[in-house]
Amino acid sequence: MYITPNKPYTPNFQALRVAQASNTINGTLTKLDVYSLSHKDKHFLRQLCERTDMKKLMPGLGNDEYKRWHEMLEIATDKAENPDRRTFVVAKNGSPCGIITFKPGKKIFDLDCICTWPVEFGKKVNLAGQTLFKMMFEEFSKAKANKIKLDAITDGPYPTEPKYAKLGFRAIGTRDNNKIEMEISSNSVKSALNRLDEKIEQVDIKDSDTVNLCDELNI
Repeated sequence: MYITPNKPYTPNFQALRVAQASNTINGTLTKLDVYSLSHKDKHFLRQLCERTDMKKLMPGLGNDEYKRWHEMLEIATDKAENPDRRTFVVAKNGSPCGIITFKPGKKIFDLDCICTWPVEFGKKVNLAGQTLFKMMFEEFSKAKANKIKLDAITDGPYPTEPKYAKLGFRAIGTRDNNKIEMEISSNSVKSALNRLDEKIEQVDIKDSDTVNLCDELNI
């Protein structure tokens, strides 16, 4: 590779390991590494999308359900390539198992998509999705914004509206037959964070180095 003299080489990745999270469900300890990504991590995002095969990870679903599940991953990784997005990825034992992508705003945060998947055949990763929501809620609280908005899909492999409602989101309308518009206020986010803190132990990592997740993780 030729590098122009006196011009520092800038890697095409900016992923940071920002936290270690753990939870214990029914006596099972699950440890998760949390990474913050930027649009410069596009190579990893594309590889993640191409190499994650839901059919090989979770049995018992129909073809349309597998297709919709993967479309959720496609949305999250596609949106993550935009410079105005924030993206977090969680990994268990070096294998990615979830991603969340959202657009921060001064008053409103818009969730593009959250998607989780197993790393062992037929076994969901405990609290992977809630760990990702916790990361977004913390960013939201720091920004002192007013609300978070999302679209809950109704045609996915698993019901999403009840999960979001349990976190504190409420339905405010419908966009089409397969989506329900939902939102959560800042007060409800504060309450949700308190509940998540009771279930998820998190250690933030300061001053971590940027890494190439294609080398760091198994995809």
